[in-house]
Amino acid sequence: MNGGFNGSEEKIRAYIEENQGMDMEVLSEENEYLFSGTIGKPTPSGREVRIDLRRGENIPASVMEKDRIKLVTDKRGKSDQISVVTGTVTECGNKFIYISPEGAEQYTEGRKHFRIQVKEECTVSRADGTGDDRCHTADISLTGICIQSREIYEPGERITISGLRLIKNGKTHVLPAEVLRRKEEKKDGWNSYGCCFKEMSAHAEDALCHDIFALELKRRKRE
Repeated sequence: MNGGFNGSEEKIRAYIEENQGMDMEVLSEENEYLFSGTIGKPTPSGREVRIDLRRGENIPASVMEKDRIKLVTDKRGKSDQISVVTGTVTECGNKFIYISPEGAEQYTEGRKHFRIQVKEECTVSRADGTGDDRCHTADISLTGICIQSREIYEPGERITISGLRLIKNGKTHVLPAEVLRRKEEKKDGWNSYGCCFKEMSAHAEDALCHDIFALELKRRKRE
């Protein structure tokens, strides 16, 4: 993690203007996922910015004026940067909110999508529904996962990863994926598989974003 800024109104306004049109995730102050949005234009004063709903029917009713929230933006390959903007909600509509930004942090990652190391159990089944392979994870990102298994899967094979819980007492995830590569391990007959997610529903993607962003922000607080 490199770089960063936090502070002046001038810097925050410049940051918002630079990132207009970027997709981002809106989180509560406690890192609870709220909704997916797009960064709009700042008001003429530069003290507020509009966030438009990107996915879903309406802004959740739980989002209210005076709430403190976080905007998390992953530039997805444009510059390997992840940004977190904190602020207070000043206006709520059905399809948009306005916030007053108060601080921003910008991080440079070594990968296009940050990757979280997680050691959790999960179940893997093949595309035809056969198999009930108990595996465990090595890491996960917004776009893929690395699993470890004694079963043999071939590159290009479609699988479903289920029963995966990333947050204690949180939701369990069901993730459709495609095997990209296999690495044979030398001990105990385990193999490592790099997989990318395929054809995820909006609900499944939102739930995954929620947990990964929460884990990433928790990790950053420890650094």
